[in-house]
Amino acid sequence: MSTKGIPPYPKSSLINQNGKMKLKPKQSLVMLTLLCILGTAFALLVLGRLDPDQIRAVVTRAGVWGPVCYSLIYILATLLVLPSTALNLMGGGLFGPWLGTLWTTIAAIWQL
Repeated sequence: MSTKGIPPYPKSSLINQNGKMKLKPKQSLVMLTLLCILGTAFALLVLGRLDPDQIRAVVTRAGVWGPVCYSLIYILATLLVLPSTALNLMGGGLFGPWLGTLWTTIAAIWQL
């Protein structure tokens, strides 16, 4: 029985000859959107169980490292294309309106 002319794997529109996924721009956008929705849902699930006063106490005890950790979380979240509105509000809730705006602005500029 000859296997000449039969590809070694089933043909799929999503897998190229090297075995890597190839997506059209529209498919990539849909997958990225779904990934962001799942990531945001997971973050809401985890963060929904925390007490805001408990978070403020941890940030206060962290001292100067509190704003640094917030900035790093902000940068990581925006690089992962998570919505930044929740992070902006979190900065205001943790540090107050003026310092929250300052640390959020620094983190937003720092990621560039």
